[in-house]
Amino acid sequence: MDNAKKLAHDKRMYLEDWLEDAKSIQIIVPKVQRQLELAVWDEKALSDIPRGLESTVSKDVRPMLEQDLQTLHEALPKPARVDLDKLYISDVTTSTTSTTIYHFASDARQNGDSQIQMWGSQHCEQYETLQSELGREKEVRSLLHNLRTNLGLEFDEAASAYSMARAGTGTQRNAGIAMRNVLEHYKGELMARACHVNEQKVTWQQMADRLVRDQGTPRGRFMEQESTWGRLHRRLTGLAKNREQLDHAAVASIFTEFLDHLYIVLSLAK
Repeated sequence: MDNAKKLAHDKRMYLEDWLEDAKSIQIIVPKVQRQLELAVWDEKALSDIPRGLESTVSKDVRPMLEQDLQTLHEALPKPARVDLDKLYISDVTTSTTSTTIYHFASDARQNGDSQIQMWGSQHCEQYETLQSELGREKEVRSLLHNLRTNLGLEFDEAASAYSMARAGTGTQRNAGIAMRNVLEHYKGELMARACHVNEQKVTWQQMADRLVRDQGTPRGRFMEQESTWGRLHRRLTGLAKNREQLDHAAVASIFTEFLDHLYIVLSLAK
């Protein structure tokens, strides 16, 4: 197994093992909740106990509570705290890896080798289905809407134009124009947010430095999207100017990468 295959295998195994371990927590939560409700009652009952009863009750109950607490510490060690911010970032960086593999698969569909073609087609179709199941389109619309309301509406137009072009009830030209509008306008909005006073324009590096909070991998993944933006813009311009007519699979590939690009950039630029 080469290094890339092994790393992909190790990533899958890590997540599967984590979820398997988490199942035990899901099972015990109701039992812990039940004990908590009893503990809340214990505390309330003891907190306002009449002075005349306090010493008598405490004599019997205190050693029991000590034993309870010891047993809980032994049976129920506190789980490690999850870093939610880093978990959110890892979700985005994982998506950048998947969309990179998808791009290779998409290119493979045009390869002259039938085996390579079959590999590309199979995994592109799987990824496009997975993207739909993950609700990527809805997530992207929400991110654009939060960036600027009109961008959410523009995205609706682009998604509709793409669906019509794929179904043959609309033109690829209209889909290209609508998607390119979103691509240009969201970038313009991010640049405006990243600009300092008296600056007219900023680079992707400056946007990364000013808009991406986490250094290292997140900023690097943001910067990688500069070339993706350029490639998508060129392909959408080709559609918008009727320079070419693509088959359904190629149009689907553009829209799939369009969705991933928007999801990655807008999720990182917080």
